[in-house]
Amino acid sequence: MTHHELLDVTALLEEATRDEEALATACRSVRHHTQADHAAILVAQGGDARLMASDGTPGDSLQAWRPLCHADAPEAVASTFGWHAVGKQALEAGGWLFVCARWPTRDAAQPRQALLPVFARLVASHVRPLPPAVVAAPGLQQTLVGDSTVMRDVRTQIALAARAPFPVLVRGESGCGKELAARAIHALGQRRHRRCAAINCAALPDELLESELFGHVRGAFTGAATDRAGLFDEADGGTLFLDEVGELGGRAQAKLLRVLQDGEVRRVGENQARRVDVRIIAATNVSLEEAVRRGTFRADLFYRLDVVRVRMPALRERREDIPMLARHFWQDCTARVGSRARLEGRVLEALMRYDWPGNVRQLQNTLAALAVRVAPRGRVRVDDLPPDVRRLETAMPYLVRTGLDAARREFEATFVRDALSRAGGRPSQAARDLGLTRQGLSKLVRRLGLDEETASTRLP
Repeated sequence: MTHHELLDVTALLEEATRDEEALATACRSVRHHTQADHAAILVAQGGDARLMASDGTPGDSLQAWRPLCHADAPEAVASTFGWHAVGKQALEAGGWLFVCARWPTRDAAQPRQALLPVFARLVASHVRPLPPAVVAAPGLQQTLVGDSTVMRDVRTQIALAARAPFPVLVRGESGCGKELAARAIHALGQRRHRRCAAINCAALPDELLESELFGHVRGAFTGAATDRAGLFDEADGGTLFLDEVGELGGRAQAKLLRVLQDGEVRRVGENQARRVDVRIIAATNVSLEEAVRRGTFRADLFYRLDVVRVRMPALRERREDIPMLARHFWQDCTARVGSRARLEGRVLEALMRYDWPGNVRQLQNTLAALAVRVAPRGRVRVDDLPPDVRRLETAMPYLVRTGLDAARREFEATFVRDALSRAGGRPSQAARDLGLTRQGLSKLVRRLGLDEETASTRLP
């Protein structure tokens, strides 16, 4: 890397208007100048290494880098996915910054990995310390799984929203985890010792919805045989989560607005108002601004609800989290059905390429169905996936890669897998078919990162 190239990178970082943009630019520059397959920036504070930015095909890079993200850890390690190295720099606010890169082999990494400490010193000034509430938020990473930059931002938003006493509006597509976010806000807030009640506003007609929310007295309508408290009464001192709030009818919107303005609830059929202290967290998968323009949602109610915003990203916006989510769901699903089947690396790659219109919920349900359908032992292969999920695996096996080296490596891996399959897992036969010695095949398998997949062949 020449002095002029270093100045160009410095200028690009200075031109960035936000720290997140600067970190993303730094990742691209690291990958370009080191010719790495994958580059990332991690920050370790309080023993927890968090992903700040990433560029490239992840594979299992994070699992290899994390043990290196300590002040006294080695600077490089080999794994089945290649050679992983880090450059580190102490941060003024405390903690360490790590610039990480992965190459297919150790030879490919030399001497390029020497640039990583240079980038670490360059990038350190663009990293802000996380707020204390975010660092200390217990269990948030286990509740909202993912190490991507967008999920780190979501956890920051949630931790900050939890400290505030104001209404929260959670936005996002169906199945992306809006209720999980709402319950995390409640669990981290001062009201966590009281109830968090929830209702889906799209599931009930207005008459029943009013009774569920506000309660009713005996004789208020046909079938009201006794007095009944509503969710506002039950959530007094706690939190009420209104899912799909954009589906509320006009009368329910008016009554909800009155509760938010006056802090009082009047049961259906009753004249006496009761004071309640409830924090509202609402969620929607539609644009409430557009609903206000159409006249189907009250503007005054919208401004009452839209105080603190939290946006849950679609799964396609954080593809690098899919392997972690898939392993998390797969472990749970296989434990529940008594299976010990394992996901192949190519299955995780296929899952990353799919767009998941149903988001995290669709991924979870797909893996649950897969756990029931496949054999309880052995490896789960790409062919076991549903046709719509595996379609990209067969249609574009190389276009999703970046660069000729990655495409060549994918071809070699596929060729070796096919040879081993034709030989029935017998390495000597596979080596003869490939025109290699058994030792040569063993080295090729390790270089391509197929050790785990071919463990049953007992290659030397």
